[in-house]
Amino acid sequence: AIVDIADDGMLELPLVGKLEARGKTALELRALVTEAVDRDFVIDPKVDIVIARYQPFYVLGEVNTPGSYDFMLGLNMRKAVAEAGGFTRRAAKTQVQLTRRTVHGQTVRDVSLDTSVFPGDVIEIKRRWF
Repeated sequence: AIVDIADDGMLELPLVGKLEARGKTALELRALVTEAVDRDFVIDPKVDIVIARYQPFYVLGEVNTPGSYDFMLGLNMRKAVAEAGGFTRRAAKTQVQLTRRTVHGQTVRDVSLDTSVFPGDVIEIKRRWF
């Protein structure tokens, strides 16, 4: 069955109910679902988790085409900026700010162009002043 993870991070399955999916990898989620199904419904269940669609990431600030973009595996900040049309002429190419939601809340930090991008990340390229 194809099931979406809700905005609150919960995965709802028939018979099993709601399971917390936020912050879990596909392997961790598979173990969680397998345990829930095995405990109450099926002997030795075979569960597979495939991520069909990731949350988009966002690029803001001094790029030619700011906006939201489809996430791709292996993405880093440099590639994300390229997806957004590259830097504007006023971009501070070394001042990249990353906002990321984690299970512990939201973090904001300065990162390099080689930093990995995750689904849901918000990338902001700052403006240089000279």
